[in-house]
Amino acid sequence: MFFIECHHAIGKQPGSPFSDYTWERIHLGDGHDAGYENLTDPRLAQTRDLLLARPDIIGVRVVWNAPQPTTAQPIAVRFDGQIVAQSGR
Repeated sequence: MFFIECHHAIGKQPGSPFSDYTWERIHLGDGHDAGYENLTDPRLAQTRDLLLARPDIIGVRVVWNAPQPTTAQPIAVRFDGQIVAQSGR
């Protein structure tokens, strides 16, 4: 599954120094923060654009996290936490 992480200063003072910004997955109001099946999901680009329009978010990235295996599965090509796309800083 693909997830969105933000480089943000949510909850900090406006004009916070760059050192106050942190990369983390945040809860999205649209309810789609449970992950995306693939990189071609149009909601990924839409969510990225909406997040980058906020003044307290300066970067957005998409990371891969493998779903918990329910049965024996082949090893995933990607590794957990791998950044597969990034916008902003």
